[in-house]
Amino acid sequence: MRKRLPCRTTIRPNIRTSSKDRAPRRASSFTPTWPTITGHRLPAGFKAQYPWINVETLDLGSGTVHSRWEAEAGSGSRSADILVSGANDRWASYGVEGGKLLDYKSPELAKLPDFSNPYPGVNVLSADPLVITYNAALLPEEQRPTGMKSLVEDAVAAPEMFDGKITTYDAARNSFGLAAWYSYMNKKGEEGWNNLRQIGKMIRGETSGGR
Repeated sequence: MRKRLPCRTTIRPNIRTSSKDRAPRRASSFTPTWPTITGHRLPAGFKAQYPWINVETLDLGSGTVHSRWEAEAGSGSRSADILVSGANDRWASYGVEGGKLLDYKSPELAKLPDFSNPYPGVNVLSADPLVITYNAALLPEEQRPTGMKSLVEDAVAAPEMFDGKITTYDAARNSFGLAAWYSYMNKKGEEGWNNLRQIGKMIRGETSGGR
């Protein structure tokens, strides 16, 4: 199962990108937990291309990204240049509220796959695999899921083993979870809904890692 996550980015116009200007400029990015970004691959590549711009990253949850930016922008403080967030509801609200989004078309669109631009002004940030993990110390080999179908079959056959011990993002409280479940249901249709009906009451919904 893959998630397609719409995301917009905004860049402050006061960052100079001329190669003739070597004065350090500060740029900041509030990011959720995406290893490609927080692992410094993206900042390192950007720094190599634009060595006169200093990059600072903060690893925050999707909702916190927006709350912090809104508070800073509202008080007139120096705010982030780029926001990376899976909070689709917050991005959608910016589209309704005037003055928060600009009509932007990326010059890189021609180099990206078709699904990366599902709607005008909406660009997909990444397409990442979502996997099922299990505790091999607790599950015997015959109960270790190989996919959603086998997970449902095993859970229905042994509810005492799985009830309350299946966890995933809560689509009602987490926008990332909403995107993930929407993608799954959109792909599987009635089969997906039937799977969820059978194990839905066994699931412990989370809003983040273990919360």
